[in-house]
Amino acid sequence: MGFNIVKIAAGCAFLAVLSFVFDSFYTVNASMVGVVLSGGKISSVSQPGMHFKTPFYQTVKMIDLKTNSSTVKTEAYTFDQQSANLRLNIIWNFIGTQAENIYVNYKGDENYINDFVIFPKLVDCTKTIFGQYNAEKVIQKRGEFVTLLNTKFKELMKDFPINVQSVQVEDITFSKVYETSVENAMKARADVERARAELERVQLESQQKVKIAEAEAEAAKKRADAKAYAIAKTEEANAAAIKLRAEALSQNQDIIKLTIAEKWDGKLPATMVPGSTLPFIELNTDPK
Repeated sequence: MGFNIVKIAAGCAFLAVLSFVFDSFYTVNASMVGVVLSGGKISSVSQPGMHFKTPFYQTVKMIDLKTNSSTVKTEAYTFDQQSANLRLNIIWNFIGTQAENIYVNYKGDENYINDFVIFPKLVDCTKTIFGQYNAEKVIQKRGEFVTLLNTKFKELMKDFPINVQSVQVEDITFSKVYETSVENAMKARADVERARAELERVQLESQQKVKIAEAEAEAAKKRADAKAYAIAKTEEANAAAIKLRAEALSQNQDIIKLTIAEKWDGKLPATMVPGSTLPFIELNTDPK
């Protein structure tokens, strides 16, 4: 009986020693840091790797530094009082160098800081910036809105122990009535643009036709001017020729006779007017 008690005691002692040994070491994974508590107070922060601690006196609380992706939904109003439902996604992680702050103020719990810090401030920031746009502009300039939201929210969170990597606006949904009105307005603008383009096309074609007509008229005018000039020059030449011929005839009467002789066909007239003379017959009364 006494032997069994000794064996049991020895076994318990062995287990205690074994537990003591195993409880003396702990491992911090690569994506974590460990907050070491000595008697319930923070004494140090352990980086990734294997470490030693005093059993039963020291405990270690792990803080995960991995990237977190969280989604939040909210309703916001535009500058022109249009309601929209937004779905946001935020990617963030704890800052390892602020492990003590994370443990003391946020319990080292990502859900706790999501619910009580990140989500409320993100929703408030989103509503403020969203309200600076009217409904049409926030759709047209969505990229600008997202960029501004990232800038402002990161500035807002700079005093907290987290690193905000990005905020994405996954969806913006307006009421069906407003979406229909936007579609109709966009269609109307598109119709106006098409009508304007068609008008510009018609005007351009009309201008081209006017230019062609003006060019043709100018060409016709030039042709007419050229023809009139040619006729005038021809008439001037004929008048000059007639004038020269008249002068020549007046200076030499024999040319008239020669011209008549050149045109005579060699036949005498069939009838004679009493008292007339035969052509080309002149009586030379000069006794010489």
